[in-house]
Amino acid sequence: MYFISFIEEFWSGQKPDTTIGRIEVYGDGEYATEEIPWATDRVDRFGEFRERWDFRNITAYHLEWLRGFVEKEFHGG
Repeated sequence: MYFISFIEEFWSGQKPDTTIGRIEVYGDGEYATEEIPWATDRVDRFGEFRERWDFRNITAYHLEWLRGFVEKEFHGG
């Protein structure tokens, strides 16, 4: 099992109406073992996605799916 947490960031020069950040992935330890970045102008859709997945325990199967989905849907903008 893995615990995931969404961390929003702000970057200098960030475009208006965008969201940028990372999903921290925790295994058995207290430190994140992986970070999945996002950057998108699809703020409303991303907000719904985040509401569904933030602060959840997930399986390795769901983690693999999450990596691909974020890369496909929310990486750019």
